[in-house]
Amino acid sequence: MQTHPLLSKRPYCIPYVAFIVLAVIFALPGAARADGLSVDCVGGSTAFGSIQAAVDALSAAAPSGPSGNSINVLSDCKENVNISGQHRLWLGGRNMGNGDPPVKITALNAGAAVLSISGSQDVTIQNLILTGGSTGLSVGAGSSVTGNIIKAESNSQTGISVGGASSLGLSGGDAINNGWWGINVGDNSVLGLNGNVSWLPDHQPFLISHNGAPGAACGSDCGGIYTDGALTIGGGVTIENNLPDGIFAAGGGKLLSWVTHDENVIQHNTIGVVCWESAQCIMGGGPNTIKNNDIGVQIAFGGVGVFTAGTTIIEGNSTAGVQVISHSHARFDGQGKVRNNGSTTEPLRAGIWVDGTSQVYMQGDNDVTGNIGPGIVADINSSLDVTDATISGNTEEGIRLRHMSIAEIQGSTATGGNRGGPLTCDTTSLAITQLIGRGANCNNIEVPRGPKPRTASALGMASYAEATMEQARRMAERYQGPK
Repeated sequence: MQTHPLLSKRPYCIPYVAFIVLAVIFALPGAARADGLSVDCVGGSTAFGSIQAAVDALSAAAPSGPSGNSINVLSDCKENVNISGQHRLWLGGRNMGNGDPPVKITALNAGAAVLSISGSQDVTIQNLILTGGSTGLSVGAGSSVTGNIIKAESNSQTGISVGGASSLGLSGGDAINNGWWGINVGDNSVLGLNGNVSWLPDHQPFLISHNGAPGAACGSDCGGIYTDGALTIGGGVTIENNLPDGIFAAGGGKLLSWVTHDENVIQHNTIGVVCWESAQCIMGGGPNTIKNNDIGVQIAFGGVGVFTAGTTIIEGNSTAGVQVISHSHARFDGQGKVRNNGSTTEPLRAGIWVDGTSQVYMQGDNDVTGNIGPGIVADINSSLDVTDATISGNTEEGIRLRHMSIAEIQGSTATGGNRGGPLTCDTTSLAITQLIGRGANCNNIEVPRGPKPRTASALGMASYAEATMEQARRMAERYQGPK
């Protein structure tokens, strides 16, 4: 059976090495600064009564000293702050090293961003709560920003936005109760997220929660994270209770989840992860747990999903664990667990539902078990390529083929213990296998001649992916100690 080239060729992995590196670099904490300018918005002996006044006092030229400029904010402020054309700037709330709570900046103009950074390089922001604006943090116009403990809360549209060919790395913080999206990543821009970082005093998951609202001006275009750029997720990120979706990757959007320390959890959203159009979504490392959504992962309209090099657990989702629909493709490279999904009231219930000329390629130690409904459904001219998987304990068939669909089932794949038998297919569909015998309800079973050949490109993909992931692990370990 032909495999979609994006699922088997080595060049597919190459762009993600850069994304892993960016995620590691963005996880590095900034140091609290005692020098530079000080701001006290409630009145004090400091020179500046607002953050904007301190920013405006800085020279437009890049600082000549080794440490750059710094602004230390000593109290909560009510203003909108615009940083433009500044380089090597540190802006932080109080002395983070003493475990002080973040400084809150509340928008004076609710129709503008609380903190806007444009055309600025090597900016570090730290220990801030940004609230009450249209956007909490806006990064654009070719900026590069690193943030530690940045909380974007209760903004009318988006909590955190990065666009205009910019990069933003965040370690610790949250994006909660924003009206549209918690986080928005624009085309040609990069965001790296990391939570539960042990060297930060606020040792908590990076929380993205309760963004979007019924009847909001954005309609259905709301949720936890929207990305049309490159999104990398390290570890310790929780995405929950967003309407409708946890993560929505579309267009050129690329999502890579690579865990270097704590678990990522995506739960209680309408759909946990959406991968649409030409978006490419890779979930590796682990564990990544996608649970208790209506649909765990939806790959649609030409999207590509790869579950590779680690444990991804997709469980307890009420309709299906994974949907691969409308000319889309998914690959499971081992240690994927799609279990206990589905509901008796859902007609599209399954562990994995493949539909509309779509394809799933599954190799290695993957489990599709305990689902309400079939383990895997392939419908409307779709295909399955399954090797060495366990598909068992599902309340209906292990595999169901309908409407001119085809499955090739090889290796040591186990399909016993399903209440509806190992396999059913209608008269238009075909199974290629020598593994399924008694209990199969399929008149079109073709026994292959000899073992299934492994293509050079597929073997190359596996070794290349393993090598690049190991390199990422070694790089991450260099930065995991206290700073």
